[in-house]
Amino acid sequence: MKFNVFYFKLVFVFVVSFFYLLIQRFFVSKPEISHEQKVISLIIESDQLNDIKQYLNQDKTLVVFDLDNTLVAPKLEIGTEQWFNYTLRHMQNKGYKTQDAIDALLPLFFQINQYIPLYLTENIIPELLQSLHEQHIPVISLTARSDILKDCTVKQLSNAGIELPFIGFGEKEIKETFNVPALLWQGIGFCANNDKGMVLFYMLDQVGYRPNKIIFVDDKYSNIAMVARACVEHKVPFVGIRYSRLDERVAQFDLLKGEQQLQELLGHDLDGCIKQAQIEIGTIY
Repeated sequence: MKFNVFYFKLVFVFVVSFFYLLIQRFFVSKPEISHEQKVISLIIESDQLNDIKQYLNQDKTLVVFDLDNTLVAPKLEIGTEQWFNYTLRHMQNKGYKTQDAIDALLPLFFQINQYIPLYLTENIIPELLQSLHEQHIPVISLTARSDILKDCTVKQLSNAGIELPFIGFGEKEIKETFNVPALLWQGIGFCANNDKGMVLFYMLDQVGYRPNKIIFVDDKYSNIAMVARACVEHKVPFVGIRYSRLDERVAQFDLLKGEQQLQELLGHDLDGCIKQAQIEIGTIY
């Protein structure tokens, strides 16, 4: 008798479960999840900037490019991000804290960028920017460069073949100090060593613009992660493209050649150039 009761309960649970699943499958409507909701944070790697085109399928899409080692790069070893990172470690090894080391190096970085030409990472870049402009897709840049390089940067971009200014928020200029000052100027966000995601959404709030999607291209995973995190926090679908075209050049950074170039350009070794730049340029912050 006990066995029959147990068997009856087992069958009853099975039948109820079956009909519950059947009703859920065929009769209960479920909210449809769009493609954009599914892809709230997609990160890929590519060495082709044209790959952004396959994600331009949403109204109010904002395209954001990094500059150095993404759209452009210095022709010499000095002035590159990899050179700056080496000089930063050099200063840290001498006992400088990170921000103090950056502050000490900025005058030299500013000085040498007056002389160093940039080249396009891909020849299609002017055409790509023109195409986005014609489609009325806003384009801005987020760079780790300091705001003191704003005039120099625009000149370098123009000489490299990027004549079309970044199209984002008109002529509006926005300044704000986070860890260090940041600036939005002519569609370029000069973030310095601030969090790029934090700077981006602060600037978007200031201009009253909220995109339905952000496509961000940068050669560093750390920057991709910053913007991805900010997009998730603000519930904005995000596509991050980790740009890998210059990975080999970065890996093959030639320190000896960089030291020779610095000596030829400014007439001193690294420590001598840092001291001279601090005398001639002064303290940046």
